[in-house]
Amino acid sequence: LEALVEIAPDPARDAAGRRGASLSVRLDDGQVLAAEADSVPGDPDRPPTAAETRAKLLAYASPALGAAAAERLAEAVLSAPEAAPIATILTPEVP
Repeated sequence: LEALVEIAPDPARDAAGRRGASLSVRLDDGQVLAAEADSVPGDPDRPPTAAETRAKLLAYASPALGAAAAERLAEAVLSAPEAAPIATILTPEVP
């Protein structure tokens, strides 16, 4: 299947500073199905949910901080007021 996949940059999208992707699939009968996404999850128009943010933070922070510290960090980040300075959220952790 990999040999049948072609990936190509979209100069017009890049020049416009747009993220996203276009996808087209040619079926065995010659029919072409196409779809386009003008943004990706996490972009301002598609912000992550609190659950998605928590899952991503735990996935990346747990290996470095340990599960308990990562949970405390997730709780601090998710309960902080919007646009709070990071220094007011984080405190040094000593394992």
